[in-house]
Amino acid sequence: MRIDFPPEEHASIQQQLEHFGFAYTTRVSDEAKKYEVGYVLDTPLNRRVRVSQIDIFKDIKEHPYLNELTDDWIKKILTFREYAVIKLDLI
Repeated sequence: MRIDFPPEEHASIQQQLEHFGFAYTTRVSDEAKKYEVGYVLDTPLNRRVRVSQIDIFKDIKEHPYLNELTDDWIKKILTFREYAVIKLDLI
């Protein structure tokens, strides 16, 4: 299975994986429930990751990394009833 990222998120995800060995990504719509803990995923960054945590939220104020989101991304999230913050571990 593969997980894709918006082009503007590639550098951030790559940096998180290299520096911390894990990264967080926010998913909305069908993507919010597409993945399960334990899934091994290929990335467009030529890395494999394992889903280690999924947190579902309904209120944007609950987003653990709200201060890191762009205004455009916040507006997009607000158009959905819920969203997921997924932790990806580098393997």
